[in-house]
Amino acid sequence: MDLRELHYEIIYLDKNTQDEVKYNHAFHLDDLSHDLALSIASSLIERDKAHLVYIKLLFLDDQNEEHINNVVTVKRIKDGKIIASHLDSKLKKIIETEL
Repeated sequence: MDLRELHYEIIYLDKNTQDEVKYNHAFHLDDLSHDLALSIASSLIERDKAHLVYIKLLFLDDQNEEHINNVVTVKRIKDGKIIASHLDSKLKKIIETEL
């Protein structure tokens, strides 16, 4: 798989309008794309624009069809902290990280 075919999609429901909003971001091996996507998601929650934000890492196959490689969920938990969680395929468990 060519890394140029990887990209992020950030998806959330706008709390005010209930509209689904999507952002796409190209992924490059030498940048901080993952940190940027997490920062955007965290900011949306901090600014009270969304309850929950999904970050999808997508790739294109040989027929240019899009497939999901991984999904990170960003949300605020009861104590007010913002966490990102994803399924670790090697450990086969959910990993949570405080942002």
